[in-house]
Amino acid sequence: MGITMSRQSISRVLTLMNHANDDIENAVAEAYAEVGESVVKGIRDGSLSNWEDQTGALRSSVGYVVTRKGRIVKQSSFEVIRNGADGATKGRNLAEKLANDFADRDFALIVVAGEEYAVYVEAVEGKAVLAQGQLYIEKNIPQLLRSRVRQVLDKYEK
Repeated sequence: MGITMSRQSISRVLTLMNHANDDIENAVAEAYAEVGESVVKGIRDGSLSNWEDQTGALRSSVGYVVTRKGRIVKQSSFEVIRNGADGATKGRNLAEKLANDFADRDFALIVVAGEEYAVYVEAVEGKAVLAQGQLYIEKNIPQLLRSRVRQVLDKYEK
């Protein structure tokens, strides 16, 4: 005793599974981007950072990319603050360079502060540059991912 399916039925099932997989991948990328936007906003507005801005370069260098197997699928604008155009360029370049390092991962959220002195500000001066953002990501991404994937699955269960 077994179940038989026509080629047409198998084709429909496979198509549905491919669509569901695409929807889940899009949901994951959107969730990562939403958290990335929140972190960048928090660092830039000071709710997730605590350093005094002199030129705008460090804040301008803060941004994120979401990668899928090393390819950037979403990214922040790296908006220029005050005189920080050079910082924005450095941030974008660093994020793009780091994206390649995550080619072995299905998805990655990479948040950067592209100015070289960001490490000094955080490690030596004891200021929060990216550390609070990392804690925010670790706290919020699991729940958001569960919620977004559940929404996709609910759509297909109907």
